[in-house]
Amino acid sequence: MCAELGGVERLLGAGAGAVVLTEGAAGVTLHRPGRPGVHVPAFRIDAVDTTGAGDAFCGALAAGLAQGHDIEHALVRACAAGAIVARHRGATTPALSVTALEALVARR
Repeated sequence: MCAELGGVERLLGAGAGAVVLTEGAAGVTLHRPGRPGVHVPAFRIDAVDTTGAGDAFCGALAAGLAQGHDIEHALVRACAAGAIVARHRGATTPALSVTALEALVARR
């Protein structure tokens, strides 16, 4: 999708303060103007179903930023949320909770 929008440099040049590229099992990379990219590795899991993992990632990223976490920490939590959801079948899972999120992040 990023390439279809012109790529990272075009988005940053157009005024985006940050671009987050999701890379599936490889994690995510954060790009910001005038700074080197920051890679956040994915949590190693045995994925069962990735349906909803992206939604969980986006929700956790938004929640982390709204709670005042810096973007790097929010991205780690977002990766954890996606991993928790991907370990279960279906897009909705009661396994995704603040407690589960914090436990997975603490193991990193």
